[in-house]
Amino acid sequence: MTIDPRIRRLRAAAAAVHTGLEQLVAEVNATTDIPVHAEALRLLYLDADAASSVLGALAPVLAALGAKFSAIDDDHAAEAACALEEAAGYVGDSAGLRVYRALDCLTGIAPTQPTESEQQ
Repeated sequence: MTIDPRIRRLRAAAAAVHTGLEQLVAEVNATTDIPVHAEALRLLYLDADAASSVLGALAPVLAALGAKFSAIDDDHAAEAACALEEAAGYVGDSAGLRVYRALDCLTGIAPTQPTESEQQ
């Protein structure tokens, strides 16, 4: 049985995301340096630029899936769509807010590090 090429691409994309998250965890676990931990929080969710954050990138995926299920004339698909739309909102609103609050608590002991483009 051959696997649909679209499924292969989805799995490859998810594997790349997983690998990146594993690297974030490894870097966090490798140090007790608060500025490094604060940068990890900024990468997960930064309110000023939420769309480019890890959590911000997850929300559109959930919303897109929800929109696809909304287009299907089926009660189960409609329930799935509603759940996914809520999940997309919670990623930024709930999880993002908590990450942002944690980062705010570190202000003063974890100065913002310049980005790669700011260093050039």
